[in-house]
Parts: sequence; structure tokens; C-alpha cells
Amino acid sequence: MRNKLALQGLCILSIFIGCNKNDDSPLPEIILQNEPPLSFDLINVPDNANEVNLLPTLTWESAKNPMGTEVTYDLYLDTDTNPTISVESGIGTTSFQITTALSHQTNYYWRVVANDSEGRKSQSSIQKFTTRYYRFSEEPVTPEAEFMARSSHTSVVFNDKMWAIGGTVGFSRANDVWQSEDGANWTEVTPSAEFPERAGHSAAAYNDKIWVIGGLDLMQEKFNDVWHTEDGETWTEITASAPFSERWGHKSVVFDNKLWVIAGASNSGRKNDVWHTSDGINWTPATLSAAFSERSNPAVTVFDNKIWVIGGIAGNIRFNDVWYSSDGITWEEATGSTPFSERFGHSADVLDNKIWVIAGNSEIQTRNKDVWYSDDGINWTEMTTEAPFSGRFRHSSVTYDNKLWIIGGVSPQSSENDVWVMD
Repeated sequence: MRNKLALQGLCILSIFIGCNKNDDSPLPEIILQNEPPLSFDLINVPDNANEVNLLPTLTWESAKNPMGTEVTYDLYLDTDTNPTISVESGIGTTSFQITTALSHQTNYYWRVVANDSEGRKSQSSIQKFTTRYYRFSEEPVTPEAEFMARSSHTSVVFNDKMWAIGGTVGFSRANDVWQSEDGANWTEVTPSAEFPERAGHSAAAYNDKIWVIGGLDLMQEKFNDVWHTEDGETWTEITASAPFSERWGHKSVVFDNKLWVIAGASNSGRKNDVWHTSDGINWTPATLSAAFSERSNPAVTVFDNKIWVIGGIAGNIRFNDVWYSSDGITWEEATGSTPFSERFGHSADVLDNKIWVIAGNSEIQTRNKDVWYSDDGINWTEMTTEAPFSGRFRHSSVTYDNKLWIIGGVSPQSSENDVWVMD
């Protein structure tokens, strides 16, 4: 009887540790209680790191699951101290490459949440890093592009490429068209487009086409013709004589689903008129006399759902004022005098939600190499007084691949065909 009771007690115990009359039988598998993924730490980018690249790879420890089931991760990253913006969900590894460039000089906070197959979660701590400042390449992307050195040309971004069109080449005007996907290697699309050779024209990408408007030929004849192309090789004249006067040193932008022509120099003098079109044939004057003074060679860009006109020249007077309009009709002065000097032949583009003003001509024989930015058009910060490129004006610039590109222009020595990049 005593042996029987002992055997019963042993079998009761075996519920937990296994029971079998045969001593050499294997113990049953121990069933663990369900638990969430184990705690884990963030590894890289290190907490409080500075000067972090704009496309960082974020890594973290593996969050083991006691059950051995699959664990995936959700990554959260934003500028709030408690990040709630999901960058990616269901990540199967312990790292993730950011593919959309972050903003410069910005504090970011990030965390990772581990999830198992049954919906249990474990969260990392929250860490902070600060992205780097803007920077130029120390050397040009190319010191000599395949196209000839030039100035008063135009550049646009179209079909995921940068394009350079026409301009002053030596003592001649050009009507060649070039394209590039990387800024280093340029391909000639056509050595001689259907439109006459010209400089000081405007160009824009609009309605799946590149448009070229007006300009000046070698004999100082000014144009008010309008051309477009779908491939850069074959050009069609939309009108030989638009209703605005012949001109050069004007600018074109795309705004409010329309193509615009702004200011410039005509046979009757500088202009401050503003025109727009939806088809290149029918043009409407938004105003024949804008609130900003008559001028040519300003910098014009679109930012914060407004058109911006910056600086320019009229006779011997150079400007450093900034004007904006939300309809092209009514113009308001953001500032009458920026901290950068009066200038013309500079360029303006938008990058990282800021307006950028690059180089230009301030005085006779002066070629600037300063670069400025603003997030409101009123307050301006100097990114650099001495950019690595030679001082210049009548260059072109575009925003492409989340970078700012500077192409050609007139330097103190000569015209250039170099290409520089800032990101």
C-alpha cells in the first residue's frame, strides 16, 4: 500500500516534470507561459549624435521572443519628442535605411516597437539625433562638362533629368540642348534646336513639356516667341509673337497650373509686367505694372504657394528687395533690403522648404560666391560667404535629387562649364 501511494505521488509530480514508469524515457517538453518580445536597445544612430547624414541607417538589437515565434518591427521617427510618425511597419530585420532625405539641422526622435505573431509588443527607449548642416562638394561634380562654357543659358528638371539649353557661348549664341542624370555626364540631345540661337531666354517644365520663351540673339534682336518639346530633340513653335513685348532677362515659373512670364528687358526698357498662359498661345496679363519696380535678370521662384521675385537690375541700379504674390496680380514686399548685397544674374531655387539665393553680380567686375537661404523671404541666413566655386553670375541652378545644382555662368576669368552640387 505504501509503495502504491508513493507511486501516485510521483505521478502527480510528473504533471510538472514528466512521469513514466520507464526510467529511460525522455522528459516531456516544458510549455512556457506566453510572454511579449524581450526588451531591446537602439544601437545606431547613437543617442544625441550630431552632424548625422540625411539618409541614415537606423539599427537596433534583436528582440527575442521566449516562444521563439517571429518578431517584426515598426519604426517611428519625427521631430516630436514622442515620435508617432510611422516610417515603416513589419520590418523583418534589425535595421532600416531612410530613403527620403531628412531636413538639415533638425532634431529627430526615434523609437522601435517589436511585435510577435500573436500581437504582443515590446518598445525600445526613445533616442534623439541632429542632422548635419548644408554642404557643398569640395570639388565640382565635373570641372568641364561635355557642353561648351556658357552663360545666360537656362536649366530645367524634366523626365528625371537636368537639362541645359542655349545661352552665350564665347562670342556666339547657342541653341543646343543637353541632358544629364548625374550632373557629371552630359548628353547632347540636339546641337541645333528648331528655335533660333539665343541667350537670356526663359525655360520651364510644364504640362509634360519643356518650354523656351523669348531671349536675345547675337545681333541684339529680342524675341517673344514660344516653343515647346516633349523629348528635347524636336521643338514646335507655339507662337512666333506672344502678346507681351519681345524681351530677354525675364523669368518663367509654373504656378497655379499655369506658365508665367515675369519682367525682363524689352526694346522700350525694363518691364515689371506679369503674364500667364495655359496653352502657350493665349496669354493673359495678370498685371502690366506690378508693385515691384521695372527690372531684368531678377531671380524668380515658387515657394509657399506664392511667386517670389528677388533682386535684379534696371540701368545701373541693382536691387536686393524681395516681393511675393499669391495670384500674380497683387504683389507685397517681404523686405526692401535683404542682408545680401544688391545683385542681378543670381539664381533662386527651393530646397529643404527654404528659398536659396546663389551668387550674382553686385557691382561692376564683382562676381559673388555667397549663398543665402530663408524660410519666409524676410529673414535671411548666409550659408557661406565663400562657396567652393568661383564667383559668378548668369549661371543656372536647379533642385534635383534633393540637391541644389549650379551650372556654368560668368566667372571673373571667363565663362564656365563646371557643375557643382550642394545638399
